Amino acid sequence: MGAIDPQALNQEFVLDPTGRGWMTQSFNAKQDGINEVRDEITVTRVAADSSVDPGEVAEGIPVQLLRDALDKGEWDAQAGDQEIIQCLMGGSDGQSLFGFTTQSKAQILSIFTNANWPITRANLIALQTRDGSRAEQLFGSPDAPVSRDDMLAAEEWGQANGQPSLYL
Repeated sequence: MGAIDPQALNQEFVLDPTGRGWMTQSFNAKQDGINEVRDEITVTRVAADSSVDPGEVAEGIPVQLLRDALDKGEWDAQAGDQEIIQCLMGGSDGQSLFGFTTQSKAQILSIFTNANWPITRANLIALQTRDGSRAEQLFGSPDAPVSRDDMLAAEEWGQANGQPSLYL
C-alpha cells in the first residue's frame, strides 16, 4: 500500500466504520488515536517485499523472536530436527529480520509438526500476528504512521469534496 491515501484517511474519520467517535475528537486526537496500538486490533505480518492487504503490515520478525519461540523441552526431545532448525536460524545474529511469506510459513510449520512440537508451533503461529494500530490496519506500514501532513491532506481532500471538516 505505501503512501497514505488522503481520501481513505478522510473517510475513515467521517464515516467512522469502527465506531471510535472520530468526529467528536480534536484534529490532534484523531491523529494520535489512529496511530495508537490497541490490543483489539490485530495485524498480520507479511514479508517486507510483499504487497500488503488491509489488516497486514510489511514487517519482518527478528530471528531472535523465532529462536525464543522454540520450547526447550521440545527442542531437547527432537534431536533429529535440530540440524535443520539451526540451518534455518543459526547463522543469524538474532537481529536479522525474517519475512513470513505464504510459502515460508508453510515450510516452517511443516518442520514443527503439531505431534512433536505443539508448544513451539503455537508460538510460531502467534508470531505471525501482533497488536496494531488502526493506521496499520488500513494502510499496512508500521514505519509510516499517519503524520500531520497526512492529516492535512485528508482535510484538504475533504474540503474539496464537500466533506465535513476534521477540525472541531
